[in-house]
Formats: sequence, structure tokens, C-alpha cells
Amino acid sequence: MASFDLDWFQQLSDQLKQSRHRACIVLKGNSEWRQQWLENLLATDHKTGMMIAADDMDVSHHPQLMVVPSQKLPHYLGQEIDFALFTSESGIDANALAQVAGMIRAGGILWLSLDKDWHLSPNPACEKYLSYPFTLNDSQTCFNAFLEDGFNQTAMLIEQGLNLPRLKPSEPNQADTHQSAFHATEDQKKVIGKVHSVAFGHRKRPLLVVADRGRGKSASLGMAALEMLKQGKQQIIVCASRLDQVQIAFNSALQMAQNEGVQILENKAGLGVFQFQNHCGHLQFKAPDELLQNDHECDLLMIDEAAHLPMPMLMDLVRRYHRLVMATTEQGYEGSGRSFKLRFKQFLDQQTPDWKQIKLAKPIRWNPQDPLEDALNHTLLFNQPTLAIHEVDQIQIEPIKPRQLIQDRSQLNQVFQLLVTAHYQTTPNDLMQLLETPNPQLWIAKDADSNQILGVLFALEEGQLPEQTEANRRFQGHLFPQLMWTQTHYQNWLADKTCRIVRIAVWPEWQRQQIGSRLLRTFIDYCEKNGFDSVSTSFGANPGLIDFWQQNQFIPLHLGIKRDKASGAHSLAAIRVISESSSQLADSSFKDFQQQLVNNLPQHFQHLDTELLISLLNAAQFHATEFPTGYLFNQPYEAVSYKLQQWTLGHTKLIQQLPEDIQKLWLQKVILHLDWPQLVKQSQYQSRKEIEVVFRSSFSNILNLRE
Repeated sequence: MASFDLDWFQQLSDQLKQSRHRACIVLKGNSEWRQQWLENLLATDHKTGMMIAADDMDVSHHPQLMVVPSQKLPHYLGQEIDFALFTSESGIDANALAQVAGMIRAGGILWLSLDKDWHLSPNPACEKYLSYPFTLNDSQTCFNAFLEDGFNQTAMLIEQGLNLPRLKPSEPNQADTHQSAFHATEDQKKVIGKVHSVAFGHRKRPLLVVADRGRGKSASLGMAALEMLKQGKQQIIVCASRLDQVQIAFNSALQMAQNEGVQILENKAGLGVFQFQNHCGHLQFKAPDELLQNDHECDLLMIDEAAHLPMPMLMDLVRRYHRLVMATTEQGYEGSGRSFKLRFKQFLDQQTPDWKQIKLAKPIRWNPQDPLEDALNHTLLFNQPTLAIHEVDQIQIEPIKPRQLIQDRSQLNQVFQLLVTAHYQTTPNDLMQLLETPNPQLWIAKDADSNQILGVLFALEEGQLPEQTEANRRFQGHLFPQLMWTQTHYQNWLADKTCRIVRIAVWPEWQRQQIGSRLLRTFIDYCEKNGFDSVSTSFGANPGLIDFWQQNQFIPLHLGIKRDKASGAHSLAAIRVISESSSQLADSSFKDFQQQLVNNLPQHFQHLDTELLISLLNAAQFHATEFPTGYLFNQPYEAVSYKLQQWTLGHTKLIQQLPEDIQKLWLQKVILHLDWPQLVKQSQYQSRKEIEVVFRSSFSNILNLRE
């Protein structure tokens, strides 16, 4: 029963091809049966495909099958394949599942070869999320159970010992929504029209193009670029984090040029030169850092996969280039388009309030109601829950276990989408980690009347590690204790038991009601009663987050030198002490942090903006000292620079009374140690003398002193 049937498979293939749909098929049975099924399939179907497994697997007898490890899959994005294969033996990586699904062309199939009881067994792909000393045998297998439920509801199941699924009778040819790459769809024509407004209309009105995968977003950029060049623009720059991310845009521009008789003068990687009637235009790729290091003249800048860029870098590009089109994927393996939009929209509203957005809705690489897309959207929680916005009278805060969540998909969806809003780039693997780790602490704040989840806190238990003699030896997981041991060389950081808060989030609709703080305080009370030495956290430093953690009595202990690739922020580690041993450790480490912060700011953090710098100095809680009033009476700066620095460290509230431009200049000189020529160069003043006159006058006012 359920053995391979060539006629059945051919009928399925014909139906998928006719409908321009793709299928998700689960083979479930013992390994011998599944292997025979796949051998028959590969011997019959000579299309090209990809198996997600260790790259040492021998499939040389199947030349059409390429083996790709999940960690290398991003290098293949942009390609199209006829089918993909996952097996329970190699593991199912959530990111890889989402990535490879987008590579399967219309008419193709995603095969999942699963052991009969695979949902009860550890998933090898989850091993990287298990902290020392846990092994795969300790994993909760909740992610497997979650996938099992999702596939049962959405995938086609072929099960050993049962009949093959009955296929629906072939229907008359449906209207084919597919259009050639040479011609724009109606959605794409609307994008081209909006791009025209950016290129030829008022400046500082950027356009944000959003779409799910397969909607022709990148192709739209390429077609729009060529259209703008035809209409007289001479230099259009396309930008992305990697050249291969814009290849579709270049290909679309070239194909459209060939179709419309536009002469192609040059065609090479990252450059297309086109001639139309009496003028020629350039379409050129530039990396984002190159665009920021040097000013590049261009009529239009296009940024593809904008959510891949660090937020500060993207903001700088918006400030510098005033005719700008950005495109990003709404949801999927790349990270959360929704989180990106929530954060980025606030910036655009302030910086360029006349910005516009357009969404590509209809797929073009496959037809609407695609079974594979529907299966992945449901199974990996890509569909955003609907919130019932209402007043909340009573908030209930309680812990919740992953096994409770997988029994209520609606609650799990709310929790995961909340975690998505808390981080710039959240991927399906974050869901896998949430459901698999053996040592999680998951707490929710919900409306007691409606059970609507309002906020969530996700933490991991860390610490109680063996003593180490070498700071470069690493145990998997345990971020906070190992970071502090490396930075301070205090062994007790490894021994202490801490709970590190990974994410804390409240829906934007219910923020500023102290829900996050109440959730945090309840969790801290739990940790105090259950033998933890501390509660710790590490987050991308920005003024709002620094103030939140400081108000909840967390003290900073380490500021990372390198910026996070996704958020562009420096990571700040902080702690809320509970036990006496933790308190002593934190006191010693906090003194070290204060000293190193003062020393490191001029060397590594000269790029920090004024608000963030003041928040860091506030959090460091420096002692107040006396202002050297001689400086106000023309005592040389060099004679009192150290005293001015020490006074500034302890009087950030007074510094904030200064006009913003004076705040910035003062901190750049006194804290960041810019030399006078640098200060003059980036100010409105013509000399050091003018700046010092303003300094002395400003401090005379806020200190109520007069020369």
C-alpha cells in the first residue's frame, strides 16, 4: 500500500503544472519504505532538486539532486529548483524550510521524508540551541509536534500502509496569472508609477515597496529603473547588502530592454549601460557602506531587501539621498518585515513625513492560493494574528510552558508575533528555539477578561558552570556568565545562577501602560523565590531601552565595542542582583565598567549621538563633583579638562538643559575628546575662541554664575 505509483505521480505533476501551483508532500513511514519511495521518484522524475542535509552525503547516483547543508543555503537564494527534500534523519531547520520553499518554481514539490514517530524524537536541527550540558535527548520535541500539527492540516500525506491520497479530477484550464518577465503585471505597473513620482516629483518623498515572496518585488525595481532611464534619467544606483540580491533587478531591466528595442551598450556584473534614442543611462550596483563613505551623484537610489541593512545605515541613506525607493520582504526567512516597518516607519514619519508605501499583493512566480505557500504561512506562523483593541481593566501575569502553547496555536501565534515586534530581525529559527530549549522561562501578561495576550517575557536559565582557567574556552549558550567571565576574569560569574531575559515585548497598542515593567517585576519576584542569584539581560543600546532597564534597577556592566550587524547598535549587558554573592560581583564589575566606559568612549564610540551618550552616562551613575569655575573666567581649557570631564560625567541632567547643538559640541570635546579643529569643522562657529565663548556663556547661565 502507498507504494510509488507512476500514473498517480504523473497526474499530480500535470495538475500542478496546469494550475501553476506547488505542493507540500509528507512521506511518513519507516526509513526503508521512504528510501524506496524516493529512489523510485528520482529514477522517474529527472527534474533538478535540492536535498537539505550534511554535505558529505553521497548522492552521486542521482546527478539531478544537489545536497546543501542548511547553513549554506543562503548562498543559493535567488535560484529556482523543481523540488526540495528534507528528512527527519538530517533534521528540519525552520529557516531552511522557509528559504527553500521560496526557491521552488511553479509546478514543483517540497518533499518531507519523516519517520512514523518523528514528532516524538529529537530534531537534529535544534541541537545548536541547546545550552551546556543539555544534549538532543534533553530537547522538548515541541517544535516537531508543532510541525506535525501544521503539516497534518495543510500538507498532502503519503503514509506507509495506507492508500495514496485521492487527487481531485483535473479542472478546465484556469486563467493563468503568470506574465512573462518581459511584461509588468498590474501591481508592478503601479509600482513603476510610484517610482516615477519619486524620480520626477518632489524631493524627500521616499517610497517603500513591501511584498511577500514571489510577488516580483525585485523585478519591479529593475523594470522601473529601465523606464526611468528611458524617460531621461542618466544615473540610477541599486543598493543591497550583497550584489547577488539585486541580480533579479538587473536581469529584469535587461530583459525589458531587449523586448522594447533599447540598445544595451554594456552588461556586466553590477553594471548595465543602455541607450535609448539620443541619450544613454547607467544602472549600477553600489554597496551601502560605499554610498555612505563617498557622495555619489545619482538621479535615483533603489535599495532592495532594505530590512537586511542595519537600521542606522538605512537611516543615514535616507538622510543623504533624497530620491529613494526601498523594497523589502513583508515576512519570511529574512526576518520580520513587520518589525522592520514598525521601527522604520517611525523614523520616516519624523524625517520624511511625505513618504509613501505600496504593496505587491498578487504572486507572479506561482498562482494565488498556492498550497505550498499556504502550508508554510500556516505552519511557520507567518500570518499575523488579529488583535481586538480594547481597554484592559485587569491584567493577569503567569508563566506558560511550550507544551501549553502548541496545544493552542492562536496563543502561540500571539506570543511569537509579540517576540517578532521586539527584535529587528526575527526568523523561523527563533520559533524553533522557543519550543525546543529545555531551560526556558516564558511569561505572559494577558487581559483577564478576554485572554488576549498583551505582553511576553522570554528568558533562559544560565550559569552554574565549571570553573575555567582559559577565558577563550566556550560552553554552548550561557551568554551572560561567559561574557562577564571573559571581561572581568571573576570566576564567580560562571558559578552564579542567573536568568537572562532574551526578549520582552508588549503590543504597541498597549505600550506606555507599565505592562512591561509589571511583567518584569513579577518575573524578578519569581527568580528571588527560586534561588537565582540575579536576573540579567543584553540588548541593543538605545535611550529608551537604557532608561527602561535603569528604571527597573538593572545596572550596566559591559558595552560591546562592535555593533550588531542587524540593528547597528552596541550591545549593553546589565544585571538586577538578588543574592549577596551576585551583589559583590556586580559592585566590583560596575566600578570596572565606569572606568572602562570613560576610557573607551573617545576611542571606540565617537559616533554615538548625544541622546544615547547621555543615557549611557546616566546609567553609569558617576559621582557628582564641583565645576571648576575658573574656566568661566578664562582659565585655559587644558588646565581644567580633567575636572570638566569629571563634572560632566556626574551632571548629565544639567547638560540636558543646554541647547542641543551646544550639548553635542560639549560632549564631543569633554567626553569624546575631539580636537578643536574637528569641533570647529562640524559646527557653525569659525574658531575655537567662538566655541569657548559660547561654552562659558552657556554654563554661566545654567550654573547661575556670571563672569
